[in-house]
Amino acid sequence: VYQSALEMQNEELRCAQVEAEESGQNYRELYETVPVACYTLDARGTVLDVNQDGATLLHSAPRHVLGRRLSIFLCESDRAIFTGFLRKVLKGLGQEFCTVRLADDETMVLALIGSKGGLNERKMPVVRLAVMDVTSFIRMQGALHQANEALEATVNERTAQLSAAIAEQKREMAERKQREQELAEQRRQIGRAHV
Repeated sequence: VYQSALEMQNEELRCAQVEAEESGQNYRELYETVPVACYTLDARGTVLDVNQDGATLLHSAPRHVLGRRLSIFLCESDRAIFTGFLRKVLKGLGQEFCTVRLADDETMVLALIGSKGGLNERKMPVVRLAVMDVTSFIRMQGALHQANEALEATVNERTAQLSAAIAEQKREMAERKQREQELAEQRRQIGRAHV
């Protein structure tokens, strides 16, 4: 009886192990194939895992990113932003968002979306990050802002020109009306003089 119970438990354990390995493999495949830079960080911001897109975004190879703090790849002036972002994520209140720039290319803007990802093998909290290059979007937004300002300046200039033209027309109309009244008065006086 005990032998049979042990064999059933061993079979259940083998099945659970196979399922866990399959689940881990599926996760790894998804992590590597998703078209977004993905990072798993510990509470100090050390990279525990990175996909190829994540390493490429940092202009590096995965082996050069793993075990290093993500903040060293960020612009020095944005590291405090990243640290605050990491603290908020670790509080576990949902997804957090911030933008930072790269250290080796400060014109490149990255959008970080992070959430608390459970615990690692040492029972410490981890952070999962999805990172996207939003430089083009920021530039396009800046260009749209400049175009909007230029359009607004043009509209203001045209409005001022129209206002000036309308004021000039009103002045000319008032002068014409005044002259017409003067002519009418002169005609009346001439008409009285002939009578």
